[in-house]
Amino acid sequence: MHIAFSPCCRSKQRIKKMATTAVRPKIDTYAVARYIVVPNAEADGSTGSSTTRKDQSAVAKLTRLKRRYENEGHCVMSVEGVMVVHAHNHPHILLLKKSSASSSEAGALAPSSVGHASQATFRLPGGKLRGAEAPADCLHRKLARDILGHQKSTDDEVEQNRHAEASDHPFVMGHSGHAAIGRSGNDHSGVAAAQQAGIRVGEVLSVWCRPSFDRVMYPYVPAHVSEPKELRTLFLVHLPSECVLAVTEPNTELVAVPLFDLYENASKYGALIASIPQLLSRFVVNVC
Repeated sequence: MHIAFSPCCRSKQRIKKMATTAVRPKIDTYAVARYIVVPNAEADGSTGSSTTRKDQSAVAKLTRLKRRYENEGHCVMSVEGVMVVHAHNHPHILLLKKSSASSSEAGALAPSSVGHASQATFRLPGGKLRGAEAPADCLHRKLARDILGHQKSTDDEVEQNRHAEASDHPFVMGHSGHAAIGRSGNDHSGVAAAQQAGIRVGEVLSVWCRPSFDRVMYPYVPAHVSEPKELRTLFLVHLPSECVLAVTEPNTELVAVPLFDLYENASKYGALIASIPQLLSRFVVNVC
């Protein structure tokens, strides 16, 4: 018996064949509940001191960027990490949400509400490079600071921390046997801490240009700009299958935001974060 397929069925088969045969890189994603967020004191065994960012407002950030550009005499380089998890078989992006108050209770990371978040700002983990620092090293260092509870030590702690770094067991264990990162004595140890936790900096997703000292950025260098004031590179960051995370910045929490809420939502998240769904469309998202 001959079965005739309708044009609609044939079109769907072609689309499915193209999606499966095209050469596309793969992202392994794990359930958001696998990542435990703990207060900083529980993660590193310290007294729970927090890390306050240098820039408390957009104006302060731009002022410091201008000062650094004038001091160094060249474009400022910065990096940010895009970390993908899944909930209900849909990709979510880990963002740092800063608001007037945030929860400090330990527990599994949960998907963020897609409702309107008044007086809240969102950002990707990351920061600016130092001198000739490699972008991957900088991002590892910033990830250790932003999501692993890593803090700089005071001068009288350096010797003790150097001994701890030489130990064969650099981790302390958190909930369910997850590896948690302890406090270290210098920024190089922050790079090692992120790497030992299984966090890997992967592909470049996009590069954004800031032509002048304002909030506007473009995914290209405008023709009239001889040298941008800042170049910001977004990297895909591959996470381990499970990990203990700790956010030390006051009034800041780590949230998992679904792609459908980010898409074309620059008014809430900004142009860079809102572009992530398009950037990830070239990848095969593997739900583990």
